[in-house]
Amino acid sequence: MMRPCTPALSTRSSSSAKRADSPRLVVFFEPNGLRHGEFRLRPDSGWGETVTGLSWNCESDLLAVTLRCSSTLAPGDDGPPETRSKVQLWHRSNYHWYLKQELRYESTVASMVTFDEERPRDVTVALKFQDSAKLELREYTFVWDASVVSHGGTAAAVDGDSLNFTPFHQAMVPPPMYFATVPMAAPIAGIVSVPPFLTARSTGMALSWVATLSDGTLALLGQDGDKPRRGSSFVAPTLLASVSLDCARTLRQFLVANISSVGDGTTAVRMIGISCGNGPSDASEDIVEIEILLDGSEPIVNVVGRISVEGRILRIGNWVDADGALIETTDGCLLEYESAMEGLQGSVVPSSAEPFLEPCPWVQGLFGSGHERRIIIGRSSRSRLYLGERILSDASSSFAISQAHQFLGYATLGSRSQLRFIPLSALAKYDPLMGSEENVDILGEGYEPRSCERGSRLLAILPETPTAVLQLPRGNLEGVYPRALVLPFVMGLIKKGEFGRALEIMRKQKIDLNLVCDMNPVKFLQDGGVLNFISQVRKIDYLNLFISSLFDGDITQW
Repeated sequence: MMRPCTPALSTRSSSSAKRADSPRLVVFFEPNGLRHGEFRLRPDSGWGETVTGLSWNCESDLLAVTLRCSSTLAPGDDGPPETRSKVQLWHRSNYHWYLKQELRYESTVASMVTFDEERPRDVTVALKFQDSAKLELREYTFVWDASVVSHGGTAAAVDGDSLNFTPFHQAMVPPPMYFATVPMAAPIAGIVSVPPFLTARSTGMALSWVATLSDGTLALLGQDGDKPRRGSSFVAPTLLASVSLDCARTLRQFLVANISSVGDGTTAVRMIGISCGNGPSDASEDIVEIEILLDGSEPIVNVVGRISVEGRILRIGNWVDADGALIETTDGCLLEYESAMEGLQGSVVPSSAEPFLEPCPWVQGLFGSGHERRIIIGRSSRSRLYLGERILSDASSSFAISQAHQFLGYATLGSRSQLRFIPLSALAKYDPLMGSEENVDILGEGYEPRSCERGSRLLAILPETPTAVLQLPRGNLEGVYPRALVLPFVMGLIKKGEFGRALEIMRKQKIDLNLVCDMNPVKFLQDGGVLNFISQVRKIDYLNLFISSLFDGDITQW
């Protein structure tokens, strides 16, 4: 990366970016001077904006645009206009430029923005205050998530002040296309999905998403309980409420830790966030608890507590199957946040799970309901996948925990990229004090891996179908049906007597149809299974195919 040679010109190894005048465009040039691609900036209404700087990161996948803004005075208004500075981070995927982050500084001038020469997600911003000669440096480290996928398989992608939704079970359209979009009042700074077991506790509404905006507003999205639902089809969430909090701009990584009903149709939403420290010398940070009361009228928001945590916090996240939250510090230690009753302060306690060998910015965990122990999976910035101190993969691009299918799925990197699966029951039985041979027998390589394109990332494992959604390096989406998901899913359908749906999947995925009978021959042949099968499979061609596939043998013993 080369330093900017003018305030509005930045160069990288293969192209240059320059600001064009009226309209505001960022234009890219090839080394030979030919124009090659551009994107339009998005100014705020009522503000005049001037681009003062452009800067690439070391991997040339993030472009920082620095703007100086002043409010437009209406006719007859006296006094100086309001001023502020903005730093926007733009990212390109599938030939589209997304506005992923916007940092706002009121009455302050952002005089310089630079990326770290080795760490592509570290940004340093130099601020000059107008009312004093003081100069302040602020350092930011971003954990880059291309999209946020809910537990039901709906992806949310941030693009400036637009929140784009794509339900994978209904329309697997690749970005920059989307199924539905929800406009916001300001650029989106973060988005979190509410676990479904918490959504079910809402009274009169179904809270499913919470977005934090760059102006400090919290936007709560979901479905109004009074509106009819259209069966199983996806309905785009609507804005249920917006709340402003004075300390919201100094907090990061919001999430919903608990939802409860307090009577009279009022829903209490308990959220937590991390209070940013004053500098690298701070040895502790605070977990700030926020409670929002929703009763159909104006929402009420209160800060109900601050919990001090020893060490700097790297990541917080929801449990897949329980209330509260999982907290990871920068040294890899794990803590647990336990929510309290309405109006009371929660607590942070050490986790019973083993710490990671190195910090893992991407982490998911099962609290342990139905398992012998906590199952916490983390992926480090060096692409190592950890179960506590155990390395599951030394080169992994992404992972996902599926509680519905009871599997951990992850995509590997390297010359032979694969999609691999390990049962959650095997992870629960893993004991670091056991011998290496016993642990290898428990974990091993998991089920039969499936080859995938090099650099693919696992976005989601859909709960209602045996489908894994991959995003290819260029941005397109691909839905695959790995054997590790299909076989247990089909066996579950056969046990429940859903022969029609099971046969349809087995035909498409080329699974031996003998499995329908061999799962439980006595029940299928003598206890009404054949009649149930015929009543569900109405096509004569499917019945002929099933009969022609039968042979004298038990495929469950293979």
